[in-house]
Amino acid sequence: TGKSDLAVYLAKKFNGQIINADVMQIYKGLPILTNKMTEAEKENIPHHLLDVFNSPIHHQPNSVYFDIHRFSKETMSRIKEIQSQNQVPILVGGTFYYLQNILFENVRDLPAENGNENKNENLDYETDTFIKINSIKIDKNNSENYTELLYNELQKLDPEEASYTLKNNHRKCLNKLLFIKKFDSKYSDHLKNQRSEANNQFGGVARFGAENSLIFSMICKDTEVYEKRLKGRLGKMYKKGLLKEIFEFYDRFYEISISDSDNKMKQIEAGDSDKILDKIKSTSPNFLVGINQTLGLKDFLP
Repeated sequence: TGKSDLAVYLAKKFNGQIINADVMQIYKGLPILTNKMTEAEKENIPHHLLDVFNSPIHHQPNSVYFDIHRFSKETMSRIKEIQSQNQVPILVGGTFYYLQNILFENVRDLPAENGNENKNENLDYETDTFIKINSIKIDKNNSENYTELLYNELQKLDPEEASYTLKNNHRKCLNKLLFIKKFDSKYSDHLKNQRSEANNQFGGVARFGAENSLIFSMICKDTEVYEKRLKGRLGKMYKKGLLKEIFEFYDRFYEISISDSDNKMKQIEAGDSDKILDKIKSTSPNFLVGINQTLGLKDFLP
């Protein structure tokens, strides 16, 4: 609706480089559906974290689960790099959940461990941790198989936070339950405490300060204008080949599925091969990971 074009304008005017903060655009692929800037639209302005990581599909080599903590690390590194060149880093995108850890220095999913009060230090969230529900060990590797169980447990232990969490988002449910287990307190209470300490709704203080940064968002109050622009963008996407792109994505996904099944067939008895092939052919993409989360993609599931 205009954010990316504005960022290019600002970068040209103030000698800047752009850092993408739209999480779906970070992944490679689906350039039309995710509405990525074309080379012509970039107008020779350097763009960072745009179309750079392979999305996880059947655990293929070099794929990346790009989460908020990876984004924070990559973005802070690029901000320092751009500033070292005496240029202005410009962050643009609609994923505020990712942006908040850059804009505010002490907004975190988990508090510091072992009494460490250094609010600039990020914890390592990638450790292999697990919870047990009804004697079932659940971690990030199998959480998708226990989506309903995880959400029900979150409802029981922290009903307020559960009301803000999508029932089918097993990853968030697991992370919040890990927090409750680790710190023996409700995740919702932790968020309230952060906001109270910072005295604002974000739960953190501005990382870069008002003297050398500017934070703003755009809101179109005229819904007719907004809807017109959205429809216009959708029309442009359609003309660029949106449907062809989506169907080719699904063709590629199922091609990988069948390839995976071929590998598994070599390791099993012939009597089981048909069952595994049928199972993988009928498997749908996991719409909770990577670029598969892009709005609209699921609506075209074959």
